[in-house]
Amino acid sequence: MSKRNLLLCFDAFGTLIRPVRPVAQQYADVARQCGFTNFNDEELQAAFKSSFKQESKKNPNYGKETGLGATNWWTNVIHNTFTSLAKDSKPLPKDLAPRLLHRFASKEGYETESGLVEAFKKLKQNPPQHFDSLVIGVITNSDDRIPSILSSLGLAVSPLRYGTKSDISKLKDKTYDIDFHCMSYDVGVEKPDKRIFGAAEHMLAQVISARSGKTLSESEGEINRWQKVYVGDDYAKDVLGSANAGWNPVLLDPKDECDNIADLKHWRSSSDEKPEGKVCKIEDHPDATFDGVFQEHDISNLRYPRKSVMAAIKISVAESHRLKITTSQEQAIPLSLLDSTTANFSNASAIWLFGKPTRDDFNLAYHLRESLARTLRFYPQWGGHLKAVKSTDGTIPLEAKLFPSHARRFGRLYAHYGTDDDPGVEFVHAKCDATLKSLYPADRTSKQPFWKCDSSVFQKFMAPIAIAQPLKDTVKDENGQLFPLLAIQITELSCGGFALALNGAHPLADATTLVTFIKHWAQESREVLRDTLPASMPIFNPALIDNQAAGAIDADEPDLDILQRVRSLPMHRFDWWHPDSTPPWPFKIPSPFDKQDLEPVGKPMPWAEWNVVEPVSNYVVHLSQKQVTCLWKRANEKSSQKLSQHDAILSHIWSCIARARGLENDTDPIHCDLVYGVRSSFQLKEDFLGSPVVMMNIELPACEVANTSSINQVATQVRNTLKTISDPSNMAAHLHSLAFEKSPQRIWQAFLGRRHILVTTWARAGIYDVDFGFGSICRYAEGVVPEMDGNVLIKEASGPLGKYWTDNGVDVSIHIRTEDMERLIRDPLLFPVDA
Repeated sequence: MSKRNLLLCFDAFGTLIRPVRPVAQQYADVARQCGFTNFNDEELQAAFKSSFKQESKKNPNYGKETGLGATNWWTNVIHNTFTSLAKDSKPLPKDLAPRLLHRFASKEGYETESGLVEAFKKLKQNPPQHFDSLVIGVITNSDDRIPSILSSLGLAVSPLRYGTKSDISKLKDKTYDIDFHCMSYDVGVEKPDKRIFGAAEHMLAQVISARSGKTLSESEGEINRWQKVYVGDDYAKDVLGSANAGWNPVLLDPKDECDNIADLKHWRSSSDEKPEGKVCKIEDHPDATFDGVFQEHDISNLRYPRKSVMAAIKISVAESHRLKITTSQEQAIPLSLLDSTTANFSNASAIWLFGKPTRDDFNLAYHLRESLARTLRFYPQWGGHLKAVKSTDGTIPLEAKLFPSHARRFGRLYAHYGTDDDPGVEFVHAKCDATLKSLYPADRTSKQPFWKCDSSVFQKFMAPIAIAQPLKDTVKDENGQLFPLLAIQITELSCGGFALALNGAHPLADATTLVTFIKHWAQESREVLRDTLPASMPIFNPALIDNQAAGAIDADEPDLDILQRVRSLPMHRFDWWHPDSTPPWPFKIPSPFDKQDLEPVGKPMPWAEWNVVEPVSNYVVHLSQKQVTCLWKRANEKSSQKLSQHDAILSHIWSCIARARGLENDTDPIHCDLVYGVRSSFQLKEDFLGSPVVMMNIELPACEVANTSSINQVATQVRNTLKTISDPSNMAAHLHSLAFEKSPQRIWQAFLGRRHILVTTWARAGIYDVDFGFGSICRYAEGVVPEMDGNVLIKEASGPLGKYWTDNGVDVSIHIRTEDMERLIRDPLLFPVDA
């Protein structure tokens, strides 16, 4: 029998994707994380439905009909939903709308069956033997978010979309998992209207034309020779709609709502054809797998997974405790000037994956909780409150009256603990049906050097509670407890291993503090098991930073000479309050400065360079020790100074990202915004607690960074910038400048998007040197950072403890725009070949 051509299309919602949690619950979670808490979930559900209905009536088809556009349409829904819930006139949190927009345009808000992405790729790599050509599309009733969601989940998505112009000639030699999209937003009608299926057939003609070189008219003449199959989960919209358009429906029927396929008589294409020859009810094939799709000749034998290869991860909380830290007296301690600049940063979060303990004479969760309680005695600030000075007239709370004057200015933070209402530290013990192997492949560094790291999976292991934020009103959870500054979750895996996740307020902990804390905890654990000596005391004394400031920071006015020196340092000064800095979400300058005619003190935010709603992918690149050495040698060829391995690694990754972003011919500057911990500048050890960090601007023309032979020049620029910033006198001047800012959070020293990378480094941190004393080996550690375009984390790789931080190679976690990530994957220079 001659082979046929197949057009296979899928519904999106309920078929390919589903919300990770109910939409209203996700809205509630994000709102509470942003500090908007005075509502209950039932009120939110009702408000959302009302706002959605009103906006649909005012601006039909997600705003397409009125020219508003989907992004603005959803922004209106979000704003109207929460405005109706507000109990006062305070503006909504500025990050509420953009966070929700990003969440519901990416895998942060949606998930798919595990194994489905791999199955799609396998289907394209090994097309069904009974079909000569295969085209896969999506037909869905939705706005225009579907391509970005599917892309963020790991599918290669074609730019071909109904109603938009695409140069189909450029698609000829490219392979996609999804060849086109037909969304009701673009078509103007919804399923079951058969016109949307007609639009899909028009898209098929475009794909045929791109692949064959035939004219569009010639390609449209071939459509009738293609078999058309539509997979969906809704009987009325998907089954009836596709059948009436002459397609073969495939029904996902998990609720068994369609009892008898033989009753679907409208599927007949002729008077003597039986309907069951035209339809497959997926639940009739419980043992089938997606890998066997279309291996049978007859479409009625279509195989599709009833159950995924690995079911969605299920985590259940076994118990939670709020650990209180007993202190001898109430204390209020001002944080350092540098700590205060991080008040608006994302939380300090990390996760460690451990193997099964070799000892079996103890209860894991109980032991870790008790040893944690012992550890927290040395970290009383974690159990208390984090507060901010919110006035400019000198009126401050009683506990802050004795602070030095620079610590009593607007926006300065302080820790307040030993009070009757200290929230304590949240400890959660959970259990999960996943295995360590399913979360982290054991052969990753050798066989998967470019590993897709699903941040949304790691996020699920974080304790399900918001972290208190100092610049927001004090809020309580549903049990009436104040939100904590630190939450820890221990999750036992089905294989006997466990995940340990820390999530804390950034002003109290940078990466160095997190690693110091977990090592201290491990040492306390070993002491309980009588395997070691008591741990040493960490140092929580933020004044040691401020004491390094140049000039008189408690004076009424700054030293202008020092300020002039600071302005010459390689550091960004992006001014949140600049009149041209308005971000793409509601933003309000804090009172009392919102009523003043403020002079800009820095540059406006370059929002045109960063589309905050575009999908972002996260991959971990593993460079072997030999590859690191190769890069280091290349960087040092003809170098007038010794460049470090870290200089070479950073330069190489920056160069690869610049090429992936298509900046090879761009002569304007691009920026590597490198986070630098100042402890070494001020001769402080790693056990100095807090978040004493700055961000430097390593700047070069884009074409020079992207140049494949410029590693020496780029690494030299990295080293020279680092020398300048780490100079103690420059850091002292910077502290002086900070002391006189109207708010320490006004200036952002970094940015994200097309012309920036924001790099955090865990080099030499010893993240795998964590031994709790019961035989569990740390298999993987990851910093959980926001999925934003340009976030990069450099860290040592797992393996036996070595003498140097690169002995097991280096892992680089990269978050960039999904479209750019596709190019990065294909870069032949990403992994040095002559290593």
